[in-house]
Amino acid sequence: MDIYADRIIALAENPLNLGRLEGADGEGFAGSECGDWVRMWVKLDDSARIVDARFECHGCASAVASSSVLTELAKGKRLDEAGAITLGHLASHLGGGPEHESHCSEMSHLAFQRALGDCRQAREGAASQ
Repeated sequence: MDIYADRIIALAENPLNLGRLEGADGEGFAGSECGDWVRMWVKLDDSARIVDARFECHGCASAVASSSVLTELAKGKRLDEAGAITLGHLASHLGGGPEHESHCSEMSHLAFQRALGDCRQAREGAASQ
């Protein structure tokens, strides 16, 4: 029987960085066939370092915990460094979880990558003007 790791339970009950981020430089969304979804926001400073990251989520404990960990891992990193955060990094910070819910981490990771892509696109557009 699959059970949640203590870290997943703790973050699901008390998620970090939950809520919208006004004035974000990037936003990403991902959903799954089961109806779960994650929306992520990222705010950068002038040197493209992440100063804040937040999320909203409709999903299971794994989705909430994965999103929470991603936002924490991202803070203080440059865009390129944050883009290198992998599903393996998430798994090691979460302490494991039910195999049938691995798509939840993938969904959070995809929303995060899309938010970073949105930041890159906005910065490239501003640079070309």
